[in-house]
Amino acid sequence: MFKRGQAGRQWLWRLGLVSVTLVGVGGGFWLWQGAQTVPTIPVERRTLEEIVEVSGAVESLRVVPLKAEAALKVEAFLVNEGGRAKRGDPLLRLDGRMARLQLSQLRANWDSQQARAQTALTVAQASLVDAQKRQVLQLATARTQRAKSQAQLRFLEAEWGRQSLLAKAGGVSEQALSNLKQQLQQARWDVSLAQDNLDRLEAGSEVLQARNQLTQAKVVETQLEVERRAALALAQKAVADTVLRAPFDGTVTAWDTEVGALLTPGMAIGVYQDLAHLRMRLPVDELDLPKLRGGGAVSITFDALPERQFAGVIGDIGRASTSTANNVQVFPVYVDFSDPSGVVRPGMSGDVRIVTATHPDVLAVPLGAVRREGDAVTVSVVREGRPEAVAITPGVSTLSHLEVRAGLQLGDRIVWKAPVVETPKP
Repeated sequence: MFKRGQAGRQWLWRLGLVSVTLVGVGGGFWLWQGAQTVPTIPVERRTLEEIVEVSGAVESLRVVPLKAEAALKVEAFLVNEGGRAKRGDPLLRLDGRMARLQLSQLRANWDSQQARAQTALTVAQASLVDAQKRQVLQLATARTQRAKSQAQLRFLEAEWGRQSLLAKAGGVSEQALSNLKQQLQQARWDVSLAQDNLDRLEAGSEVLQARNQLTQAKVVETQLEVERRAALALAQKAVADTVLRAPFDGTVTAWDTEVGALLTPGMAIGVYQDLAHLRMRLPVDELDLPKLRGGGAVSITFDALPERQFAGVIGDIGRASTSTANNVQVFPVYVDFSDPSGVVRPGMSGDVRIVTATHPDVLAVPLGAVRREGDAVTVSVVREGRPEAVAITPGVSTLSHLEVRAGLQLGDRIVWKAPVVETPKP
């Protein structure tokens, strides 16, 4: 799944391949026969780049499965596969006749209940007004009656005082005095009754009852309104669910159903993707991962578009391995890239070239000129007209060259692509 471009350790692997090629040469590599010449090249300074190459696949930043919200039949596709849509645009229509009928009936029923509740509220409000008006009239009458009773009581109390004095002088009979006493007692009762009646009316029991009825009517109306809104919201959602809409600006990349199919809630029926924002997902092995940095530039070549190169940058770098390849842990690394022409599609595979380090102005030789003999790394240097194996101290390695830190000088000529000469048999 991935390619390796590890500087500093893979040159051994590459040298292994070279040594395998040269094993057949044996001692004959050093033979100089007749007019046969050995091609050489000079040791030069150059800039070496450590490169990691990884193969990956394109994916969308946003991919969502399209799912059914209701147990209904598919009526029509409003956007075909590959069709683009804006957020909120209808994509698929289901059979919504029953849902629309239920919504219509529900509205009619609730309108009727609400009308009855409004009538009850209006009656309660009128009853309170009437009770308040009656209370005003009754309070005026009761206060007048109390005032009359109090005036009568004061008159009789004064008369009782006068008649009592006359009775002591023998000017009033005992019968007359007894009758006056009874009238006084009755007047006191009348004042008490008038006061009780006034207190009752001021307490406003009738008005209080009317207010309670009005409060109850308001509670009923409010409760009905809450229930009505909840019921209507459910019915309206049922109607809305008969049309599947785009969750964001994107493209229908697959439909997994057909017209007339009966869906079930939660059933996956298609795939919707944002094709305007793509990225590559790379499986990077654990040895290469520390070399990568977010924001680092990369170049991409897609298998389907080999003639074009795309520029990108390293985005998110995974913190946990997702799989193994040949017993090597691999981590997900995401690369963002630009595709103004819109030719790249999710699922396309490609190779990503990442320059992880640059070493300017170092002595370097081609990997094809390097040979490994045990622990020694050598190159063939032409001295006095003959190739001579010289041990070198290797440095960083790229896909094509190896840094030489010691053992060679600028301008030394080394054997390059030496001819293979069979070793003579004894």
